Amino acid sequence: MIFSFTDILDILLVSVAVYTIFFWFKKTKAAFVLGGFLISGVLYLAAREFRLHLATALMQGFFAVVLVAIVIIFQEEIRRFFEQIAMWSLNPRLRRRRFSFAREQADLLARVAADLAGERTGALMVIRGGDPVRRHLYGGIELGGALSEPLLKSIFDKHSAGHDGAVVIEDGRVSQFACHLPLSRDSQQLKDGGTRHAAALGLAELTDALCLVVSEERGTMAVAHDGRIEICDAAGFRKKCHDFYAENYPDASRDNWRSFFRAHLKEKIAAFFVATVLWFMFVHESAVVYKSFRVPVETVGLAKTFAVQSVEPSDVRVIFSGPRRDYYFVDHKDIRLILKLFDLTELEKRGEGLYEAPINPSDLVFPAGLSVENVIPRGVEIRIDKVSGDRYTPANGLNSNFAGKPVTKIRGKDIK
Repeated sequence: MIFSFTDILDILLVSVAVYTIFFWFKKTKAAFVLGGFLISGVLYLAAREFRLHLATALMQGFFAVVLVAIVIIFQEEIRRFFEQIAMWSLNPRLRRRRFSFAREQADLLARVAADLAGERTGALMVIRGGDPVRRHLYGGIELGGALSEPLLKSIFDKHSAGHDGAVVIEDGRVSQFACHLPLSRDSQQLKDGGTRHAAALGLAELTDALCLVVSEERGTMAVAHDGRIEICDAAGFRKKCHDFYAENYPDASRDNWRSFFRAHLKEKIAAFFVATVLWFMFVHESAVVYKSFRVPVETVGLAKTFAVQSVEPSDVRVIFSGPRRDYYFVDHKDIRLILKLFDLTELEKRGEGLYEAPINPSDLVFPAGLSVENVIPRGVEIRIDKVSGDRYTPANGLNSNFAGKPVTKIRGKDIK
């Protein structure tokens, strides 16, 4: 099997698409959905290869329904995905400005958290990552204000009506405040934390958001991310913020070929493997190939008082065309050539002797998916003799009464 340049380009483009899907599912914490799709895809391919027509038809309908359901369930993630593609394609200067602005936000949040911890003022700040968080919020007041130190400190002031809730930060703006988050039930991680810690961990278990907590009772700072919560000092807290922003707003100046190939290497290898398998199944194995088979000639329909003494040639070469995968389970025994002969009346009129029988595609029995391209030769010579009583010994094939016309032309299409 030799890959052409277009085949390699085709596999690489599909690999990029599959890697993007892998990475998106990973970031949206929907890996279980991807796993279900992969298992269903393997079962579908197996059903197609083994020609399980009912299972294949049912799974095709299942995939159509599931695709519609995924579009509905993940509509916010899909919208954000296309927004990120548009942002990636914009001028690198704009991406660098976003990275610089993100670093300033990380410093601002770390500074505000340190000040609030020193004042023993409780706070809970949520920085959205790739996953939408609104579906997990309860209550909340829309704000849409620019992120700033005075704004955060005024919201978490003890005299403020919304200081007990969480602040949600999206794209450098405070989109909501006074929000209530789902509470985690992980008692092992929350043994030293309060309600704010439970709320931060609860959202971190459901999304990829970074949740920053300032304890009012102890004056400590904590960070919850990817289902884990950790108490940090000022330096560690700042580093967590910087790492999160660096992952979600990467520096365009550091996008070189080395970092591209080294980042998420496992996902890229898996994507290339999946793309290669898909190419093999749908391109290589669907290519039309030609194969020939030697098929013995069988006869049927001859009266019992006559016998086939010889068939010349005794077998013919049949050339088929079809997708490469349709030949996997084809054996010589699956292909038969059956010629229908004359009835008694016609034989008595014409007498014994040598007869020419043309071969048409309708005389062939072969697996579905293949097409007859040619038969060599296109006819055979059959010698028929009259026999009686115990002398009857058929030379080839099956014999039974057959009411029909002489085989001067068998019904069916002529071979082109």
